[in-house]
Amino acid sequence: MILKEDVDIIIKRIVSDINPYKNTFMALNLDGDISNLYVIAIGKAAWTMAKAASDKFGNKITRGIVITKYHHSKGDIDNFDIYEAGHPIVDENSLIATNKVLELTNNLDRNDRVIFLVSGGGSALFEKPFISLQELQEINNQLLKSGATINEINKIRKRLSMVKGGKFAKHCLPASVDAYILSDVIGDDISSIASGPTANDSTTIDEIKEIINKYNIKIDEKYLKYLYTESINDVDNVTNCFVGSLKQLCDSTKNVCEELGYETIVVEDYYTGDGDLLAKGLGEYAIKKQEVDHCLAYIIGGEAIINVVGNGLGGRNQEIALRAALYLKECKDTCVFCFGSDGTDGPTDAAGAYSDEHTYDEIKGIEDYLNNNDAYNAFKTNDGLIMTGPTGTNVNDIYVLLIKR
Repeated sequence: MILKEDVDIIIKRIVSDINPYKNTFMALNLDGDISNLYVIAIGKAAWTMAKAASDKFGNKITRGIVITKYHHSKGDIDNFDIYEAGHPIVDENSLIATNKVLELTNNLDRNDRVIFLVSGGGSALFEKPFISLQELQEINNQLLKSGATINEINKIRKRLSMVKGGKFAKHCLPASVDAYILSDVIGDDISSIASGPTANDSTTIDEIKEIINKYNIKIDEKYLKYLYTESINDVDNVTNCFVGSLKQLCDSTKNVCEELGYETIVVEDYYTGDGDLLAKGLGEYAIKKQEVDHCLAYIIGGEAIINVVGNGLGGRNQEIALRAALYLKECKDTCVFCFGSDGTDGPTDAAGAYSDEHTYDEIKGIEDYLNNNDAYNAFKTNDGLIMTGPTGTNVNDIYVLLIKR
C-alpha cells in the first residue's frame, strides 16, 4: 500500500500545480482604449479560467460566457452565463451555447475586445456545424474510434464547422481577440487546440482526403463540399498566449517524484503512439529494472491512441494501466498509474487507473476485459480506478512507472 500512497501524493500535488487559475490570472492583460470587453471561455478548464478573468477585471467585463463539460462548472460567476454541454461528442447544448457566444460577439466594433479563454475539450463544446447534429455526431464517433490522432480528428472537425479553423476570429472582426490557451495538444499547435477557432489553418484538401481514406471514414457525399473547401490562413486580429501545457504536467510529476525519493526520468513528453505498445514498453522496462536497489520513476506524457474494437466501458488511461498488469505480475513493489489531467478518462467518471503486481490476480479474466475494451469495469472489481472528479484543467495525460526500494 506504500506505493498507492505515493501515487495519491503525486496526483494531488500535480493537480494543484497545474491548476490554470494562477497562470491565467497572471497572464491576463488589457491595453488601449476599450469600449466593451467580452470574455468567452471554452473547454474543460473554462470555468477556472473564467473565474481568473472575473477576479482580475471585475466590472470591466461587459459580459462573459462559459462553455464547459457537464459537471465541470463550480458555480456562478458574476456577469457570466455558464453552459454545460457534451464531450467528447457534440450535443444540442453545445450548439445552443455556441449560438449564444455568436450572438454576444455579433457586430462588434474596432474598440471592442474579446478575451478568448481556450482549453482542451473545446472542439466538442464550441460548435456550430454546417451539417446536421446527427451527422456530425456520427462522424465524430467514427473518428474517435478509428485510431486517428487528435490533430487528424481536428482537421476534419474544422472543415465542418462555422467557428473552428479561424472562423470565430473572423466573426469577431473588426474587434481584436486576445486568446489565452491551456494546451492539451502535443507540440502546442494553436491550430489544433479546440480545433483552432482563432488560428490560421494550414490543412490542405489533400490532407483531408488522406485522413478520410486512411481511416475509412464514411461521410455523405453532399457534405464533401465543406471538407474540400480551402482553409482560412489570413487571421490577423488575434494575439495568443499560452498559460499551461503538457510540459508543465511532466515537470510537476518529476518534481514530486524526486521529493519522494525516486530517481526520476522523463522519457518523453509528447507521446502520441499506440497505447498497447506503451503498456508493453512500461511493463517490459519494469521487469528489466527489478534488480535496481533504489527507487525509480519513469515518466511519459502525451495522448496515446487506443484502437477500440469492443463494446466495453473505459478510456485510454484505464486501458493502458490494465494492459500493463499483464507484465507487472512478474514484478515486486512496482506499479503503473495512468492519469488524465482533466480528471476524466474517456466517457467515464474515472481519471485513470492503477496497476501493480497484485492486479492480475485480483481481476479475474483480464484478457477478456481487454478484448472488449472494458477496463473501467475491470478496475471496479479491485478498486483500481483513480477518481479525482473534474480538476479544472486539461493538459493531456501522464503515464508513470514506479519501482519502490
